[in-house]
Amino acid sequence: MVNGSVRRAGNYLTAFVLLVVVAILALPACSSSDEKSSSSEMSSSSSSEASSQETSEQQSKESAQEVSDEGSEETTEGASEQTSGNSNEESPEESGQVRETLIDILASSLAIDNEPFVICVVDTTRENFGGPYQRLLDAITSDADTPKLDQAADEALQTCASELTADELALLGEVAAEAEEAASPPNDAVEEDSQSGGSSDDNGASGPPPPTVGTCATTIGVEYVPFYEFSQQPGVVMVGYGEVLNLYEEPDVSSSVVLTIPALDETIAYEGYSRSIPTNSWPYNTWHCITYNGFHGWVPDFYVSMLASPSAAWSGYGLVGLLRPDLESFEQDVESIFGGACPEYAGVGTQIVLSDVQTRAIGGDVTFDIRGWCDDSASGIRLTLTTQRFPSRQGSLEVTSAEIRPLCMRGVSGQNCV
Repeated sequence: MVNGSVRRAGNYLTAFVLLVVVAILALPACSSSDEKSSSSEMSSSSSSEASSQETSEQQSKESAQEVSDEGSEETTEGASEQTSGNSNEESPEESGQVRETLIDILASSLAIDNEPFVICVVDTTRENFGGPYQRLLDAITSDADTPKLDQAADEALQTCASELTADELALLGEVAAEAEEAASPPNDAVEEDSQSGGSSDDNGASGPPPPTVGTCATTIGVEYVPFYEFSQQPGVVMVGYGEVLNLYEEPDVSSSVVLTIPALDETIAYEGYSRSIPTNSWPYNTWHCITYNGFHGWVPDFYVSMLASPSAAWSGYGLVGLLRPDLESFEQDVESIFGGACPEYAGVGTQIVLSDVQTRAIGGDVTFDIRGWCDDSASGIRLTLTTQRFPSRQGSLEVTSAEIRPLCMRGVSGQNCV
């Protein structure tokens, strides 16, 4: 499922990454220019250009250093001086707290440890943007586009780039390349689990899906009546973050893919037909016919389930209060707690999938689908951890609450399975 919650903060860091790439590409040119300026064969015009460039770089570096050295004074004296001109200006104490939050957000998002650079970017962006630090934080976390913020951040990054070493620029350039690659849409839809024999000529990525051949009653397979019935419509489960569930024309992974369904979707409808394919290996031995966006097709039983309503997790499963550097890192804790819940489940044991990540500037949510309970009413749970990034935690994310939704087999009654 594509993460749509990274808003202003994500754009802000993307601008930084792009600037780093430009800076890296400029390094050889700068080096060459320096060598030519020291050569006796260089023309007077080239010498003048090199001298001008060195002067500009020196001024930029001095400006960045002044911003870094005077950052703490700016939060007190600057706030006091601006109070008369702006009645909404924050107090020195509030300014310092918000400034530290901004510094923590940026520092925790970088692959390098360069405090002067981070302080320079935060202070210079605030100075270019105008107003108190709280105004800058509000703009970064807002949904609205703010061209002035983009311009203020771009100018600050150009000013503060001189705080970075060549090695840091190279490292951030690699991070930028990886971020750009990750942001590019995949060429092919990814099946939720590795499988053999599957094929797809059309993953539903372009144009309308092809018409479905036959009906659920005429496709291959042996009629199968689950020991449970879908007393309410099921949802998609156990599909990894950024992946999709294939809706097959027949209950067979080698059949055509009608279209794809995103992770966590709860708009599918069960059509009342199920098939058992005893010769298939788990999890492709039991299939259900469903409808999605007006088209029907087949999905494996493992990837659909009725879900109960959300409720607070009892005792938080020991996860509340845990600290980790990023949302994905909590997966190791979930594995440790739930990995052995039911070793005999389907002959493979309990299965855990990171199904969603929702990032915010000061925290975020991470969701795990866990299937493999030794229970006749619930086959597992959907677990969502809510986190917050506190300045006092040195940029780490702390779990503040845990929410569960049972994956029900026989039926649903509010927050519980029946």
